[in-house]
Amino acid sequence: PSVKSLFNTGVMLYLVGLGVLLLLGLISDSQTSRAWTPDASAILYEKYWKLHGGVEAISNRGDGVGKSLLALGAQYGWQLAGMMLIGAALMRSGWLKGQFSLRHY
Repeated sequence: PSVKSLFNTGVMLYLVGLGVLLLLGLISDSQTSRAWTPDASAILYEKYWKLHGGVEAISNRGDGVGKSLLALGAQYGWQLAGMMLIGAALMRSGWLKGQFSLRHY
């Protein structure tokens, strides 16, 4: 791929990432999350799996980690991929290698 197509694809992916962040921000609930203010049933369930441990505790933590990683990928994966392509284009063009005159920088 040419430098221009790498750069343009990177910019497009980064803009898609910004769009995803804006969309997630708009659809998120403005009320406080139940994770921050749990009700009595959530506290009772957490007490149960902490005291009994085992498969229930592993399952609960696995679900939490999985959801966090999915959210992280959905939010920042697009932007990361875009920035990597932009960096590759700038490296390929010589701009990041310092191949231009000092006056240019």
